[in-house]
Amino acid sequence: MGAAAENTIPGGLFGEPPAAARGGASISKGELAKRLGVTAGRVSHFVNRGLPVLPNGRVDLNEALAWYEDNTDPARRKATVQAPIGDGSAPRGATAELNRVRAERETLKLAVDRGQLVDREAVERETFTRARAERDAWIGWIGPASAALAADLGAEPAAAYATLDRLVRAQLANLSDTPIEDLER
Repeated sequence: MGAAAENTIPGGLFGEPPAAARGGASISKGELAKRLGVTAGRVSHFVNRGLPVLPNGRVDLNEALAWYEDNTDPARRKATVQAPIGDGSAPRGATAELNRVRAERETLKLAVDRGQLVDREAVERETFTRARAERDAWIGWIGPASAALAADLGAEPAAAYATLDRLVRAQLANLSDTPIEDLER
């Protein structure tokens, strides 16, 4: 019998593995490799060294993790898996981190290609330009509006201009000091 066959866990009643009887998770060797942050070939090496395998070729997660902790060098394990073993998280090794960054970069490139992202500096520049244009339009509106208001009310044009100028500038200053999320919509 080969080393893999000697390492299989004997089946329980009706051939189900003991892990199923006690509620343990049965996962494939590939899933174990992802969980540990190693290659599938490395898991096969572990099987040859004694990693318990169920009759269906899968592994009991808890037993595999316990075997891994007991039979691998902790220094080498730290280099491969920095997250606690068995917590269900993705591997955190250098290669996994590099792959995560590459995937994130590709996702961003795709979003840019689809026109879903915009340049932050360009948006800030355009927002500032628009705000300045609106401010200048309000300041420019004071002259004609104060003249029309003075004519309609029979008021002194200079006094109407001074009052409207003061009120508009106060409102613009208030708007510039108010965070955008506090403005009423």
